[in-house]
Amino acid sequence: MSTKVYEAVVTKDSAEWWMIEVPEVGVFGQVASLAKAPVVARELIGMWLDVDPSDVEVTITAQPDEATVATLSKAERLGEEAAALTHEAARLRAEAVRNYVTEYKVTRREAAEVLGISYQRVQQLVSS
Repeated sequence: MSTKVYEAVVTKDSAEWWMIEVPEVGVFGQVASLAKAPVVARELIGMWLDVDPSDVEVTITAQPDEATVATLSKAERLGEEAAALTHEAARLRAEAVRNYVTEYKVTRREAAEVLGISYQRVQQLVSS
């Protein structure tokens, strides 16, 4: 016989409590630690359905609050923008050094001295 698996959604409501909701059954509860959420969710479902909690299977889906999700989303977006800007800065740096060496017909050692970077870095940028 296949056992029904219920999904419990757990969110942090305050500094002390995790809120448990089992939407399919329409029950709510609270627990002090996320680790205890499966036990409490089974007990809630068992009481509501009048079955032994040990006969109830539950999966826990823990969700952060909306403000945390929004902040993480913004951080991810900014990280992607920063990576794109870093890539563009590297491209422009290489272009500037290549152009300087080519247009002014300076040696790589001269370019390094004038631009304040190492000869090896000039070599890398010209070759890229």
